[in-house]
Amino acid sequence: MLASNRWKKVVIILLAVAAMALFAGGYVYYNYAFPGNPLNCFWMSMQNCVETLLFNPILPIQGIVADKEFIAFMGPAEQFVIGAYFLAMVLVPLADILIIFSIIESFLHLFVGIGAMKSRRILIVGYNDDVRKLLDRKNRNGKVYLWTERFLSTEEERELYAKRVSVKMQDYSLGDSPEEYPKQKKRFDQFIKRKNITDILLLHESEAKNCLYYMALASSEICKERTIHFYVMNESFESKNMLQDYFDYMRSQFVVGKKIPEGMDTHLDLHIFNNSQILAEQMFLKLPAYVGNSHSDKHVHLLIAGGDSLCMYIALHAMNQSVFSPDNRIVIDIVNDTVDGIRECLARRFDKTMVKTPEDNVFEIPSDKVDGELRIRLTECSIMGNSFTTVLNELQDENSGRFTYIALCSSNVYEILRIFKCIETGRLIPEEAGVPIAVRMTYSEEMEKYLSSYSWCRKLFFMGEDDEYVGLDQIVDLEEEKYIRAYNAAYEAVSRSRIYAVGSLHDERLRINKETLWNAQEYYSRQSNRALYFHKFVKEFMFGDYSEEMQKFWEQTVLDDKKDKDLIWSEYLVEEGEYPKLLEMAETEHRRWCYFFISEGWKYAEKKDPSLRIHNCLCTWEQLSSDPNTKGKLIYDLISSPLLMEEIS
Repeated sequence: MLASNRWKKVVIILLAVAAMALFAGGYVYYNYAFPGNPLNCFWMSMQNCVETLLFNPILPIQGIVADKEFIAFMGPAEQFVIGAYFLAMVLVPLADILIIFSIIESFLHLFVGIGAMKSRRILIVGYNDDVRKLLDRKNRNGKVYLWTERFLSTEEERELYAKRVSVKMQDYSLGDSPEEYPKQKKRFDQFIKRKNITDILLLHESEAKNCLYYMALASSEICKERTIHFYVMNESFESKNMLQDYFDYMRSQFVVGKKIPEGMDTHLDLHIFNNSQILAEQMFLKLPAYVGNSHSDKHVHLLIAGGDSLCMYIALHAMNQSVFSPDNRIVIDIVNDTVDGIRECLARRFDKTMVKTPEDNVFEIPSDKVDGELRIRLTECSIMGNSFTTVLNELQDENSGRFTYIALCSSNVYEILRIFKCIETGRLIPEEAGVPIAVRMTYSEEMEKYLSSYSWCRKLFFMGEDDEYVGLDQIVDLEEEKYIRAYNAAYEAVSRSRIYAVGSLHDERLRINKETLWNAQEYYSRQSNRALYFHKFVKEFMFGDYSEEMQKFWEQTVLDDKKDKDLIWSEYLVEEGEYPKLLEMAETEHRRWCYFFISEGWKYAEKKDPSLRIHNCLCTWEQLSSDPNTKGKLIYDLISSPLLMEEIS
């Protein structure tokens, strides 16, 4: 309550009025007692005013009332001033108490977060149930400030202070009126500068309000001076939204292509996210898709049972995480009580020229579009129904193979237990094969012991919504951020300094720091880099020692000073029998890259245009390597492998 600006303004106004009344009343009395000496009366009135504010009045009410001659002397004007003086004497203790609480509150704001070396200063805008859960979880990366339009009770505010969250309440909403908008925006800008904010999380329940705040804050003065990292909550399953368009528009005002004007930086960073997306990412990081496979059998059959938007994000993430080779088969089965909404969302996300629907509720990427085989099948069936076991058995047909990974996304624990029983009684998974299983429930030792007792449960992961999985550390992920920027800088270094002529304009960019190089990227390119980050661990597991081939490749190419190096290096890479491991890695990376862009709604065209989401490399490896317009791009699939970072950084 005391943190509200409204109360702070009341305290200041009350104190100012009381001080003026104290000074005026004292001056009237001292001017009567010591006539003809106004300067001394002024200083005595000032001293009395200060002493009164310090709970030690020199001229108390009793002293004035006891002076009968002064009472008889007073006219109407003097009576009004002395009446105000008496009222001020009564109000001053209350004003002093409010001041003391304000000072205590300021010290709380000052020392919240002290005791741990925090590398980031995080501002959360918005307060709701999701934010409460977020603040209950672990935070090792930054000191947290909460800016909310909502009026919090003293108890709520005290609880937040205990969690080392500094609270700032406002009695307005950004954009309340055209007249107030510039003032409100300026207040935000001043707060961000004063607190040295590095990260801003926009977590309003209203996506429109998140968008409004982002547009206002991203265009503020502070973003012209240094990089502010924005994380915006957006529950939409669409592949593109207004925030991305606005971000690319803002970036285009400073950057043309990838050329950064001298001394200029966009200072823009944006990550649009939601909890389902983070849960899917954390699931595959903690329980990778390759856990259910071996090097000899790289096919993937993923079962996703139950759930809402989470099952769709897991399916999209699996498209990226299940690419183990240029030709492995990937089958993703989604079984849910109803699939209409899932089908409509996927249909809107995929482009029809890239993703075919040969049957109802089946999405397929043909091998003539992209290498390998990928199929997403939707099956409508009640988990608690009698036919569920039969359906699971039928899904493991001859073409799809057995399940290699199971994700149980239902929020109903009884449905999860029912699936375990169905797999057990139906003998759907051989005991010797086993399968990794991710379950959407909060971890408990008893539940882990019980579920792990099933002999076919090869490995168990709880994607519970507790502090171990979705919290500030997962949203403001410093490890991910550090790696992605390092990879981006390494990629630029290789593609520019090694491939392009030494001494060219491109080499000037190598002296620009990683943050600036990252800021030059379009939003789709940043998302692609993030997807590559998650696939890094897959490559590390699936591919053996390649360092000998890599060293030989660099020795062969580094001395080559011919023009069109990207084309020449691409031909070196595909030379028959010369670099088999590097070639497989490059082909795998190209296929993964294609799947990611398809999951974002891109399609193939002979000429690349990011604004239309079309790309001339969105094709098979054979087409890429045979087309004169794209043949020189093969080398970039090799460079893109995160495993090469240490070699090229």
